[in-house]
Order: sequence, then C-alpha cells, then structure tokens
Amino acid sequence: MNDLERYFREKYLSENTIKTYLRNISIFINWYSGEIINIDPIIVDNYKKYLMEERKISIRSVAAYFNSLKIFIKYVYERYKIVTKLSVINEYGKLIRVNIPHIKHKIKDINYNKELSVKEVKRLLKAALKANERDYLLFLTMTLTGMRVSETLSLKVFQLKDLMIEVTLKGRTRSLILPPSLKSKLKKFTKEFESESYIFKSNRKLDKALDRKTVYSLMQKYAGEAKLKKEKCFPHNLRKHYTVNEINIGTDIQTLADELGHKNLETLRIYKERSIEEKRKRMQKIAKKYG
Repeated sequence: MNDLERYFREKYLSENTIKTYLRNISIFINWYSGEIINIDPIIVDNYKKYLMEERKISIRSVAAYFNSLKIFIKYVYERYKIVTKLSVINEYGKLIRVNIPHIKHKIKDINYNKELSVKEVKRLLKAALKANERDYLLFLTMTLTGMRVSETLSLKVFQLKDLMIEVTLKGRTRSLILPPSLKSKLKKFTKEFESESYIFKSNRKLDKALDRKTVYSLMQKYAGEAKLKKEKCFPHNLRKHYTVNEINIGTDIQTLADELGHKNLETLRIYKERSIEEKRKRMQKIAKKYG
C-alpha cells in the first residue's frame, strides 16, 4: 500500500480522501483473491453483493466503494500498465475509461430547511469580521465561490495575480473566477505575505494552512457569537449556500456542476426541483389574491 499512498499524494489529494481510498481498496483486495487482469463485470457484481449482504453497506455507500475501485484500476495501469477487463485504452495507450457500472440511488433532500439563509450568513460574517480578518475572508471566500474547505485552504498568494485561479481535488483541476471585490480584499490582506504563502495561514505554524478541524471549530465559535443554530454552521454549508443562490438566479445545472467540480448531478437536481416547487408555491399565493 505504500506505493498506492504515494500515488495519491502525488495527485495532491486531501488526507481524508487518501484514507478513504486506501480503506476501500484494502477491503476489495482482501475480498478478491484473483489476478488483477481478470477483474470483470461479474467480479464487480459479486463484490457489490459482498458489500451489501455481508458488510451491510448501503447502496449509496457502494457507489463510493466502486469509485475507489475505479481509482485502483487507474493506478495499476498508470504505474504498471496492467489492463483489466474493465479498462478501456485508446489508440495512444491512454486509459480513457473504467467500465464499472454507475450505481443509481435516490438522494433524499435531507438538507431542506437546514441551509443558511442570506441573513444568517451575513450575521456569521459580521461576527467573524469583528474578531479576525483572516476568518472573515475565509468564510467570505467559501460563500462567494462555492469552493470546498480543503480547496479554499490550499489557496496561495501568487494565485491572486491571475485572472482565474486553479483548484485541484481528486485528481481533477478546474478554474474559478474570484469576484473582483473579494480578490481586492484578499490582496490587501496578504500584501505582506510571501508569494508562496498560504492565504489562510495557521497561527501556530505560519508555513502551514489552517486545517479543516480548526475551520469547523471557528465556525462553531462564531455561530455562538452570532446566535445562530450551531447544527447549521459547518463549512460545507457555505458551499450549499452558494449552490442554492446560483440555482435561484437561474444558473443551469451543468454549468454549476462544472464550477463546483461535481460529477454527479443528482444533488444539484434536488436543489433545482426544490427551487421550482418553491416558485410554484409563491406564484400560487399571488394568484389567490386575485380570486
């Protein structure tokens, strides 16, 4: 597993992502006793049954295990040129696809009424600004860009010079535009920083960025000061807040998926359906005024 872990680190994956991939791949390796080149759809189907029947893993979680298996098959090809019966190689010798079936499952709208409203986010930002400019700008950046917390924490000062910034996660890179007002604030905040410095530096280790755990703790702290419900105040909820805002102003799902780095559109469709339903209810209330 040492080389596999090294492979993930070369792709600059987060620690949590690396741990998840290594755990999931270990489960497959311990279950499968055959040769890697013989992995085929029948093996995958049997693996699915094993996960669900013996390990009692939900269908939604099976999708994550399948994704890890895809990553493993990509790894053995890139490192050792091992081609499985699921691998699709183009004429240039590049692995272009791993034919593992997509697991379809109904995603419930479990976050309905749990997102932060505009007023609540403003209160959170106000509390952070009163205490610490770095924390305020961190939350503001996530609010205005929809970036994941790990992506936001990876930002460095030199990236502010470019029109677009590039963020990488899970081996995929995408480009984002920072709102001019936000970029101006960040440049002013970091004007004394070294070019290679992280924008959101740790107080204890100035050559390191804040970690996710600290960001969560800070958000909980400011939630208390702003008298917000703490169960609604966690970093990923700022990404959801951005998503809802974009859908409400009419951004199409595919464009939004590209901006957010989403592969699966199902979650975004839930927000879209909710937006349409809420609009229908509002229009019905207006219609009632006229009989």
